[in-house]
Amino acid sequence: MRKRMEISLLVFLLILPLLLTSALVSISKTGATGNGQRHVTLEENAPSWPMPENYTTEDYLNTTNPYSQISPQGEETDCEGSNPLYVLVFGDEEERSAVRALEGSPPRPYGWISWATMQLERGDESLTANFGIDIRILDFLEWDSDDSIEYMSDDFEYDLCDELLAEKGHYLDQWYAGEHWSNYVDCIIGITSQATPETASTWGVAPSHNELDQGKIFVLLKWMTYWKDDNLAQHEISHLFYADDHRSDVNCCVMASTHTHFQTIIWEGYFWFVFAYVPCDLTAYSWCPICYYRIESNRTRYLQTLTISATSGGETYPEPGTYKYNYGESVSVLAIASAGYSFVYWLLDGYPVYDRWIHVTMNSDHDIRAFFRRDNSGGGGGTPGMPTSILP
Repeated sequence: MRKRMEISLLVFLLILPLLLTSALVSISKTGATGNGQRHVTLEENAPSWPMPENYTTEDYLNTTNPYSQISPQGEETDCEGSNPLYVLVFGDEEERSAVRALEGSPPRPYGWISWATMQLERGDESLTANFGIDIRILDFLEWDSDDSIEYMSDDFEYDLCDELLAEKGHYLDQWYAGEHWSNYVDCIIGITSQATPETASTWGVAPSHNELDQGKIFVLLKWMTYWKDDNLAQHEISHLFYADDHRSDVNCCVMASTHTHFQTIIWEGYFWFVFAYVPCDLTAYSWCPICYYRIESNRTRYLQTLTISATSGGETYPEPGTYKYNYGESVSVLAIASAGYSFVYWLLDGYPVYDRWIHVTMNSDHDIRAFFRRDNSGGGGGTPGMPTSILP
């Protein structure tokens, strides 16, 4: 009996440092916002909510990403989803000097670019599997943040988000030729390791709905640790598709930040000793029905749109409607006059094009309308000639 007590005491002494260290573990929590407020983290010690009905203990404790690749390295060159999000990644001077390591023998060091690549590619695996949303990194660039700024984001003070937009926002919607991808920039991602004492518990910021509508597409990240960082990226990128934070919602998902449950050990490639309350958004890889619908409804918002319409007296192929295409894709459009009508011209972004069969290169959003007129020739629906390639 005494020997058992001694063994128990020894085990307790071995884990005591872990228990004490756990008090220093900082948990990221994001708060609900309105259309005019950015999505930012909340203070620590948010209330813990009961286990939601749609989430079992087994689901919560199984923190392994079900869509995880064996190694995310190399995924940055793969076409993984049909809804690409082209991003430029900026590291501030503190982040560029950071070196991180994973457990191993010996530990493998990661510079800021390799760590960001790994976490962003890990962060889009569930987005790709569910919505086809594929983060495609155009390049990694430098950003010298103002060291006097003490806020990640604040409604009344000049903050790092404001500076990121002021310094690097001019890249948005501009063409960028990168090493692996070339496209228009959909989003700028800032990564900072700068101390922000006024918002010390803030780990990620995403735009408000109003900013999204204004084209201010950005994400600001401050890495925490390996098993949290892919979830942080996944969470903030979800905001770019109008998914909102949960505060007291009954559903647990990628966006749920105040459903916290005490966890001792997390397995995500390694055993991580946690001994802390962890919110769902740092371990979940699925979305509740409301958030899923929001992202599903907006998953194509960063593609190029082609809007086709026609006057009476004919039809088009594809038929009139709004279509989404990848940047640079070539789309064939045909105008077919009805009996008793003739094709006159297309009006493409305000410019007339007189060939009935044309190719439109999707280098931006385009609007095209077919015009027909009544005549006595018996129709204009014959076989068209060779198509005209149009690059406005």
